[in-house]
Amino acid sequence: MARLINTLEIKGIQETLKELNLIDRRARLQFSKDIKKAGAIVVENARELIPTEPPISGMRRGNLVGGRDGTKWNSEAAKKGFIIIVGRAGAKAKRVDFKRTVPQLGVSHTQRVDFKARPYELMVLRQRDAAAAIWDHAGIKAGNTAFVANLNAEGEVKHGPPPRASEPAVEKSREGVEAEVKIIVKKVMDKMNKKFKARSGN
Repeated sequence: MARLINTLEIKGIQETLKELNLIDRRARLQFSKDIKKAGAIVVENARELIPTEPPISGMRRGNLVGGRDGTKWNSEAAKKGFIIIVGRAGAKAKRVDFKRTVPQLGVSHTQRVDFKARPYELMVLRQRDAAAAIWDHAGIKAGNTAFVANLNAEGEVKHGPPPRASEPAVEKSREGVEAEVKIIVKKVMDKMNKKFKARSGN
């Protein structure tokens, strides 16, 4: 499971990077490395918020999702699960029909799902560990399951409301990271302008 949260977005950067990739691939790769390095502090802050022990007692016993391997709590795996993704592609709004069949009843129905448009995201904090993602976000959506109720009862004082690690880590780092990203982007823009001038002979 991977949840994507709190992105840094700069309008027009996707088109600029596509052009840069065509004329100077090495510079394009260096840009990604620089952005990832700038986001390292976000990952560090998020990892510091991962509990060293299972957040609630029930998480000691096994998988958080019954019958699904890989959802057992492990603090080290939860820390390692946080990474920075550079350049998450945007997507247009779309509507998809899923046809579902119930063999036992011999019936089928169509479920329609609307996906919202998503802009290109320059920097994304991602949690790859399933159990940690569940802990981080449990309770965001409406509906108070027994798990969320227990988590709130046992863990809210220590860990706060959801998102419990990702949101605080991003907010703590946001000002410094955004300033650094702007510097990196400006360098790329300046490089592109020089190349365009050289091409046009100005």
